Amino acid sequence: MSVAQEQRLPTPEDFVGLREVSDVRISPNGDLIAFVVTSEDEDNYSDDSDIWLVLSDGKMSARPFALSDYDESSPRWSPHGHYLAFLSDRNRDQKDQVYLLRIDGGEAQQITYQEEGVDEFKWSSDGSMIAFTSDGLWVLDVKDRFK
Repeated sequence: MSVAQEQRLPTPEDFVGLREVSDVRISPNGDLIAFVVTSEDEDNYSDDSDIWLVLSDGKMSARPFALSDYDESSPRWSPHGHYLAFLSDRNRDQKDQVYLLRIDGGEAQQITYQEEGVDEFKWSSDGSMIAFTSDGLWVLDVKDRFK
């Protein structure tokens, strides 16, 4: 900073439009990176989180992958890398549920319907099940969804 520049305290306007990147996940084959981008929603005075993808070799700009008017978080690759599961409150009851989305496109499918919402989840090593916590531990068989 030069001596001629005036120093000032940041204002709220300085923070509008800032984005935070978190929960970075590399695909099993290393080609893609999923991550959460959180930005301030000026209209609702709240944060909005969406999932973005980028090629790991840098040959493609990052692009939104799972986004809606609701929050998306916790991207988790299926072991074979063809699906990304994530948490979202898209069901409008403000409770996170697990959603599943094919990497080659399509609509996200809600795969849990827990009244209390889902706190955390993890794929099984063979990709046939997802274990999750929601007022206890649950296991969901997802192998029939890969057709």
